[in-house]
Amino acid sequence: MVVDIVTDTAQTFEGTALTGRLGAVEEFYSAEIKHGRRFGEDSGLLLYVGVDQYHGAGQDDAPLVYGVEMENQ
Repeated sequence: MVVDIVTDTAQTFEGTALTGRLGAVEEFYSAEIKHGRRFGEDSGLLLYVGVDQYHGAGQDDAPLVYGVEMENQ
């Protein structure tokens, strides 16, 4: 398996991006904003802010299952 992680820098990202996500079963909300600006070939500024709230799935949607029988112990 190959994992290719690309990190944004002031040289690789220019402009403004706003991202919002939400999950129904997992019950999460997140928002991100980033702004990048190049000043020259070797200089720039990248600002990033992200917030989230993660409640997780309920017991009915994600029950706890033990790998061994826990009764009579």
